[in-house]
Amino acid sequence: MSATAIACVVQVVTDLELVAPIAAAIRARGGTVVVWVRAKALKKTPELRALLDAKLPGWGELDDDAVAGGAAPDFTGIAALIAPTESNAPAHRFARQLVERAHAHGVRTATLQHGFDNIGLTWFDGDYPPGSVDFAAQRIFTWGPEARLHPAVAAATRAKCVAVGCSKAARADTPLPPRPDARVPLIAVFENLHWNRYSESYRAAFVRDLEAAVAALPGASFFVRPHPAGRWLTERSSGKPSRAANLVIAAPDDRRFAAWTTPALLALAQGVITTPSTVALDAARAGRPVAVAAYDLALPDYAPLPMMRGVADWTRFAAAVATPAAPRSLLEGHAAAFVARACVEGDGAARIAEQLLQPPSDWGRPERASAGAVGTGATGGGNETGGAKSLGFWRRLFGGG
Repeated sequence: MSATAIACVVQVVTDLELVAPIAAAIRARGGTVVVWVRAKALKKTPELRALLDAKLPGWGELDDDAVAGGAAPDFTGIAALIAPTESNAPAHRFARQLVERAHAHGVRTATLQHGFDNIGLTWFDGDYPPGSVDFAAQRIFTWGPEARLHPAVAAATRAKCVAVGCSKAARADTPLPPRPDARVPLIAVFENLHWNRYSESYRAAFVRDLEAAVAALPGASFFVRPHPAGRWLTERSSGKPSRAANLVIAAPDDRRFAAWTTPALLALAQGVITTPSTVALDAARAGRPVAVAAYDLALPDYAPLPMMRGVADWTRFAAAVATPAAPRSLLEGHAAAFVARACVEGDGAARIAEQLLQPPSDWGRPERASAGAVGTGATGGGNETGGAKSLGFWRRLFGGG
C-alpha cells in the first residue's frame, strides 16, 4: 500500500457527501484512498451501499465491536485518517475510537465541520454547553473563517481549526431525475422538527403554515423532505399530514422518493424553505433562493436570508421565486451573501486533500501508544461533561449511537 494512503471514514450516510469529493481530490493528486464504513450505517441506511459503490468504490465495512476491541482496522501503510463526524459526543463514538486507534499507530488525524450549526464549533445548547465538547483529531477543517466559530469554543479546539471551505459539491454531480410534479414553482421544504431546539409552538406553526400555503397556492408544488433520522412529519408528529394533490411528504425510507435526494431537489426546485439547518447553506451554495422558518427563534447567523414567521411569508416567497425578474434576483443575492459569510471561497475538498497528502510542518505524527493506552472512545472519550444528560440529546438528533 502506498505511503500516501489516506483512510476516509463514513460513520453516517451524511458523511458520504463530505468525504467523496475529498477522496476524488486525493486520487486526482496521485494519492491512494481507503474507505472504512461503519456497519451500523449500512444496516440503518440500506441505500448507502449503492451510493458508496458509485462514489467510493472499493470501500470496506467495519464492525463496532472489532474497532472497540482493537481487532480492526489495519493501519499498515496509512498516512492519515479523516473522520468527518468525530467528537466526544456519544453519537460520534465510532469515529472517536478510530481516531484514538490511529494515534496509537502514529497516524495523523483530522475531522471536519460537518454542519452549519455544529456542536462544539459554531453552536452550543443546554444539553451540550460550552466546555462539554472536545475533539481528539489533530486537525479540524472548518467551512468558514475563525470569526464563524462560537465565542465560547475552547482554546484547544480553536488551535486545531483550519479554515478551508466546504468539501461538499455545491451542485448535484449526477444526472437529475424528472421533476416530481409539473406544477411551477416547485418549493422544496426541509424539516428537522425533532430537534429539541424547537418549541411546541414553533412545530405547530411550521406545520400549520405549510398546510395553509399548500392550500393557498394550488398551482405550486411542495415537496417535503423530513430529516432522515428525525422523521417528524412522517412518524413522530401526532397530526395527520395533508392529502393535498400539490403536496408530497417523502418518507426517508420510501423507495418511491429515493431519486429525489437533497442535491437533486436543490437542483430542481425554484425555491427552498427549511428549518434552521445546513440545508440553508446547501441551497444557497446551489444558487437557489432560500428562506428559513424562524418563528420564535432569533437567527442572526442565517442573515441575510429571509425569515419566515407566518403563512404570508410562505406565500410571498413562493410567488417571488416563480418570477424571473427582480424579486427572485434579490433572493438569489441574499443567498450569495449568506454563502460569503459562512464559507471560505474556493475548493475545500482540494485544500483538504493537499494538507492530507503534504502535511504542513506543524502537523506532526502523534506519538505511538501501547494498545492498552488507547483512549476511552468506547464510552465517549475526552471531556464527558454532561454525560448521561447529553446522551438523550444525541439520540434525539441522530436516532441512536
